[in-house]
Amino acid sequence: MPLTPGHAAKLAAHDERGVGASQATRARSNLDGGPMDQESLQTIRATLDEERESIERQLAEHGASASSDDIELPAGEAFADSGQATAERSEAIGMIEQLRSAHREVAGALARIAEGTYGKCENCGQQIPPERLVALPATRLCVACKQALGEGR
Repeated sequence: MPLTPGHAAKLAAHDERGVGASQATRARSNLDGGPMDQESLQTIRATLDEERESIERQLAEHGASASSDDIELPAGEAFADSGQATAERSEAIGMIEQLRSAHREVAGALARIAEGTYGKCENCGQQIPPERLVALPATRLCVACKQALGEGR
């Protein structure tokens, strides 16, 4: 079968990235500081979808969900263990709160992708470098704004 110019270009691009290169590696290949290409954006969207599903599974395992403030924790078995049961409930509630916070961040990133605003710093409006987005897909701030806001605490 003859090799068409389009097929040859696809093969060359595949060889340039390396045979069997992971999606994350391909996403990292766009590190020029400009807007993220569609393939990299799709890779990040898939990563965020996987993270969201993982968080939702973890919440369910702890008797909670991302869409409700309700938490179903097992009741303590005996009065003598009430101190330990209270400590365990507090620990579980803390973990659930962290998971819900992470879920909000991931859902926010997915919403920004859908809106076409993903990759722009919410503070200064500048483009967030693709390498930062690959490393921290749910990030909302560029490094300079994150550092400035972090120092102001």
